[in-house]
Amino acid sequence: MSKSRIQLHEVIVEKNKINYRYSYSSDLNKYFTNRDDLYISYDSDISAIPKSILAIPWLSNFAVISWFTGSTILIDEVDQDFVECLSILKKAFSETHLDILCKKSDLIVTNLVKNNYQLHKEAMLFSGGLDAWTTFLKHKDKKFDLITIQGSDIELHDDKKVQLIRTSYQENPLLSDLNVHFVSCNFRNFYNQNLEKLINFNYVDWWTLVQHGLALTACSAPLAYLYGYSNVFIASSFSEKENFLWGSSILDNYIKFGNTTITHDGMEF
Repeated sequence: MSKSRIQLHEVIVEKNKINYRYSYSSDLNKYFTNRDDLYISYDSDISAIPKSILAIPWLSNFAVISWFTGSTILIDEVDQDFVECLSILKKAFSETHLDILCKKSDLIVTNLVKNNYQLHKEAMLFSGGLDAWTTFLKHKDKKFDLITIQGSDIELHDDKKVQLIRTSYQENPLLSDLNVHFVSCNFRNFYNQNLEKLINFNYVDWWTLVQHGLALTACSAPLAYLYGYSNVFIASSFSEKENFLWGSSILDNYIKFGNTTITHDGMEF
């Protein structure tokens, strides 16, 4: 086991908000801010959802940190399918980020839970950007539930912009009849820029090159359980001609939790 350790101690649910209580070994202090722990808020009551599902957003953010720092993650329980997909993603990431192969990262789960829930519909991550609109219009007959996440493209504390977005959705005839869920997460604030130094030939940032595809899709896991999403779409920012790995890519198609799959959509354009 690696001497560097990250442990999730408790998943604390307050109706629609998850606070994660966790710790990490002192050698990892340099990668994290002192002001924030990871949290995520929804617009639905998630208090009855199993902890094995609620742990997924936390693990999605810390798994990639583990790969690059050579840390061991200790977690009590989490969804079995998600853990299995992380092994596939780690192997794929190591083909580009060769340093991962040299690190002795590990994931130790006390209880792997096989989650099954009824499936009713599909959803998509919807930022309002060109890529998201492309996926939406391509599949408009599906009548997606839309998931907009504050804390990624939308600044975490910019509530004025979020209200403008809500209003624009309500006034748009293509969107006004759809279910829209707003999620807020500080997944870009709990760590600091020292993580950037772990990426060789880093030309952007940790969020863009490593984190965002897995983190964004994992945010949908509690909603997928609650509303029965068989599939969640995430729009592609690049075409299939631009063949390089970054945080969101064709690898998103390997992400799975419970009965839900992920589709990385629109690379043909």
